[in-house]
Amino acid sequence: MARSLTATDVVQLPTLSAEDAFTLVSQLLHQASRVPAPASLEELVVELASRHSALQSQLVARRAKPGVDAKSAVESDRRVDTAWSALRDWLSGWVKLGAAAPRATEIAELDAFLFGDGLGFLGLRYEAQWAAAETRLAGLRARRNEELVRALGGGPFLDVLYAAQARYGEVLGVSGDAPAPPSDAKIRESRDAMLDALREYVVGVLGTVRRSRPVTAERADELLRPLAQWETPPRASSSAPQDGDEDAEGGGTPPAPATT
Repeated sequence: MARSLTATDVVQLPTLSAEDAFTLVSQLLHQASRVPAPASLEELVVELASRHSALQSQLVARRAKPGVDAKSAVESDRRVDTAWSALRDWLSGWVKLGAAAPRATEIAELDAFLFGDGLGFLGLRYEAQWAAAETRLAGLRARRNEELVRALGGGPFLDVLYAAQARYGEVLGVSGDAPAPPSDAKIRESRDAMLDALREYVVGVLGTVRRSRPVTAERADELLRPLAQWETPPRASSSAPQDGDEDAEGGGTPPAPATT
């Protein structure tokens, strides 16, 4: 009986959720952009990038509710994330002064209220993140807290944060007859199509290696380094699969690039 030698049969990939797969291919495409590669790989890179872009669009659409402009949501989300991170960095500086800081007790209380759980709320889906931020802002806008921040010179941080949050709310409140977010099955389909393109790319890279030319093996090592070094990020709960990842790609460890 003849053996099957397709890219799917030959290349074994690690376990990858849709988000993991997107991250890994992002790293591989970055490598492809910086490491000079043979022209024979150009078509494979274009196909991989196309599948990567399609999955990205679906992951963004899944995070936003129907009717939300995905591009505006991403941009607003980033501005809000940056504003919160900046405020936390600034407030942390005052916290580190301890008792030497003016109104040290009030500073510590405000820091505990805003960032007692860190910045994890910034990783929530858009509407949930906005709601979590609004809860914090309600306390921050309280007369004593806002006065405290401005008295310590943090007014610009508040102004940027307030503006970013207001814009975020406007973007998330956009209505319209937009299509429903992609289903988990559709995202799995896009992930699997991208992984097929990834397998073909791996086969193509390994096919450029020539035993008589060590430099080709070194180049393949560089191009595939993200795959060879990939470690699946830990999940918050190992027993609960992420949306769309019930049948995440399995297959043990990634293949190492060919060597001479």
